[in-house]
Amino acid sequence: SAVLGAASVFLVYQLGQKLFHNKTIGLLAAWFLAINFFHLANSHYGQTWTAQTFFILLVLAWSVYFYQKEKISWRDYFMAGVLIALAFSINFVGVISYFWFLLAHWLKHSRPNKFIKTFILNKNFWLTNLVFVLLVALVYYLNPFGLNNYFGRILNPDPAAKSYSLLSLASLKILLSYLWHGFIAEPILFLLAIPSAVLVWKKNRIAFYFLVPWLIIYLLFLAPLTNPMTRYLLPIVPLLAILIAFLLDYLKQKFSLSVKALVILVVILSLPSLVFSVLFDARMLKKDTRAMAYRWVIENIQSGSRINNLGVGGEMPLVENQEAVKLIEEKMPALYSTKRKYLASLADDVYPRPNYFIINYPGLVADDYNYEYLIVSDFDKSALFAVVAKFDRPKELIQFFYPSESDPFPAKQELELPFNLYSFNPWFLFCSYDHYGPYVEIYQLGKNN
Repeated sequence: SAVLGAASVFLVYQLGQKLFHNKTIGLLAAWFLAINFFHLANSHYGQTWTAQTFFILLVLAWSVYFYQKEKISWRDYFMAGVLIALAFSINFVGVISYFWFLLAHWLKHSRPNKFIKTFILNKNFWLTNLVFVLLVALVYYLNPFGLNNYFGRILNPDPAAKSYSLLSLASLKILLSYLWHGFIAEPILFLLAIPSAVLVWKKNRIAFYFLVPWLIIYLLFLAPLTNPMTRYLLPIVPLLAILIAFLLDYLKQKFSLSVKALVILVVILSLPSLVFSVLFDARMLKKDTRAMAYRWVIENIQSGSRINNLGVGGEMPLVENQEAVKLIEEKMPALYSTKRKYLASLADDVYPRPNYFIINYPGLVADDYNYEYLIVSDFDKSALFAVVAKFDRPKELIQFFYPSESDPFPAKQELELPFNLYSFNPWFLFCSYDHYGPYVEIYQLGKNN
């Protein structure tokens, strides 16, 4: 994530320079992404979103190169299909980058009343589509779990699970939620985006076509297909940085600002991100309650024990024993990942230890299963009591790990900082606690009555 986050900064520099033929805009855009708190914070996590952003930017950079190249060949179309497929393979939203290929192809070949020749009869155009489809099929072959997971959610018939209708009220609420939480996370970028876009429309239509329509399409695509998780907004941040860079360069020329004045203005606009980044790293450097709980479990709970870990789930990477792996293969084949296939292939003498019959997903065993241990976790401390109360059997709290070691304990909204959550408010970074992470409690359970 850190490497691809840094590589995205370079791509943004190239895009700002190429789209506007202005090195200053490229440097300013690169700076705003390099210090951007949202981008920096996501680059800390081993999740898909920094990689997703990089490969989406790579498609945009290639599309701009494609458009500006004097002579193009089938090799350029072949590479377009490869890059779009790579963007899609990270996460399904990467397919929206296909828009840039369509735009570059249209701008390169469009002639009045030549739609059929430009698209339908163009062999190179269909080469890109063929390469994309074949590589998506390869991705599915290599990682069916990942694609089944995404398509399963999209095709889920449960109306409570999603809206999946662009004009539905639910979709509109999700779109507004994205805009609101995006503003909370990045107020300066979101405030300056509209005047910057208007200015780009007036001064450079081609740059506008490459930057602004995709932002709108992306948000409209997200609203009906996802729940409002702020991390989904990360791919739009580099484009916003380019727009703001253009605005600042325009103001510099319009009002004949000195380099010193421009630097002061850039520092002022960068200050919130810089402060949040320092505070975030200070909190990240603290011991994580989940990591502390993980270490305690492997040092104190015997290998082979039966553990209910629905509270923490995969965030505590305890090794499932072969019985648990086989159970997942039988009852939840969609979760039978490459990692679990590898574990299932191992002989007992080389199987990782300690390992546990650990249940991370509901529905694998009966509710009254005879667990030996229970691990519960939540950013809301009051929610732990309700979870524990569901186990009508003797139980003893044998260890706990809290973000604060003394009362008053912080509230949920003060702690929910990771970007896999529905919302994110960086202003709570000004609160300081002993540890990073949620409340975690570990119980030893008695036998069923």
